[in-house]
Amino acid sequence: MAPAIREFECQSALESVQRKALIIDDNAQDLSDEARLLETHGFDTVKCRSYDEAVRLIERDLFDLVVMSQGSLAFEGRIVMRYLQRYMPYTPCIVTAQLENTKCRVEAHELGAEGYVVKPISEQQMRNLVHKLFGDHLVA
Repeated sequence: MAPAIREFECQSALESVQRKALIIDDNAQDLSDEARLLETHGFDTVKCRSYDEAVRLIERDLFDLVVMSQGSLAFEGRIVMRYLQRYMPYTPCIVTAQLENTKCRVEAHELGAEGYVVKPISEQQMRNLVHKLFGDHLVA
């Protein structure tokens, strides 16, 4: 088979693979909004409302992306970030926050977060994040 045809087939297979995102947020509306945004970009979403549940999911399943609320200014999400480092070190994570907090932003990045976004996340922000993390061919 010609290399150009093989490359096209591989690219098509990549584009048809359903990506899975884990979304963690104790706010039901934010959880729903973030899931909707990711689903428009081709993600199958798994939603959870607690950090304990998220840890259990990370231990038993694979995700292509994690979007997680930082929780309060105490950054309760750090335990999830540590589990990500252990179980899925190459899975990108985006931390969302109700209010900008420099200390939490720095800690999130130190723990491996690829992004830190203040809610609500706009369609354009999500598009930019997905593009940054997965490239042109994965943006719906």
